[in-house]
Amino acid sequence: MSLHLLGSILYGNLFPIFLVVGVGYLIERLLHPDIQSTSRLTFYTMSPCLVFDSLVRSQVGGDEMGRIGLVAVVVMLSTGGIAWLLARLLRLSPRQTSAFVLVAIFVNSGNYGLSLTELAFGEEALARAVVYFVMSTVLLYTLGVYIAALGGQGKGVGSALRSILRVPAVYALALAGFIRATGFTLPLPLTQAVSLLGRAAIPVMLLILGMQLATISVADSEWRLPGLTSLIRLVVAPLLALVLVNLVGLDGAGRQATVVEASTPTAVSTIILALEFGLDATLVTGTVFLTTILSPITLTVLIAFLQA
Repeated sequence: MSLHLLGSILYGNLFPIFLVVGVGYLIERLLHPDIQSTSRLTFYTMSPCLVFDSLVRSQVGGDEMGRIGLVAVVVMLSTGGIAWLLARLLRLSPRQTSAFVLVAIFVNSGNYGLSLTELAFGEEALARAVVYFVMSTVLLYTLGVYIAALGGQGKGVGSALRSILRVPAVYALALAGFIRATGFTLPLPLTQAVSLLGRAAIPVMLLILGMQLATISVADSEWRLPGLTSLIRLVVAPLLALVLVNLVGLDGAGRQATVVEASTPTAVSTIILALEFGLDATLVTGTVFLTTILSPITLTVLIAFLQA
């Protein structure tokens, strides 16, 4: 693994992502747009169109989707279990424990992972990364909300769990599955419109990530706990994913996409959960910041390994 190869990956695959993220950061600092409205626009339109278009056009079989989903669930549950054990050993409070577990489990599989996978490995890998993204989103709005509710104060767990019914990507996944199974063809103008919205999703997601990072305050962060969770997220999770993809027989684009998605930084959306349920927001923001700025190092090495 030469330094020239690592530099080429960093320059060609990760640098473009952080340039777009930097634009989003500057937009937030200079113009102060309404991030929530932009996020909702992406969440309810572009994101489900990306899921639908990628899966309908891809050659990913149902068996491969199932194996990717299985790896996603096992990686997330395993990293959560490791974080929970560490939290018990460290005798963290309930609100710290929930925050500690959340940031270890949930990743930026959408606005970071999808764009990186496409740049590094192409459209075939992107279609498989979408499966991981959908599974991660489903777990965030079910397991993630449950974990947050255990450690803090917020709306009732039952009500929060029902929010899964408001995740458009889930319906896009189901509709794509129906069309693939039946061979039904949508009208051409509708197909083209969905494809246009889907292609817009990734750059807009990166801009949103930059805008969200611009709102994070890390001045008061205590870095011991974020350092531990960053280790789980950026080192332990990739190793788990590499073992699991071999165990379930994923190779090629499926292996590449699944491992990269499992290895991305902590999701910015965990900050929203921390604030909603009264968790340790300093721990969460510190981890999001630390994993994001360290991820180019770990992901460059990982991509070089996957390309070998």
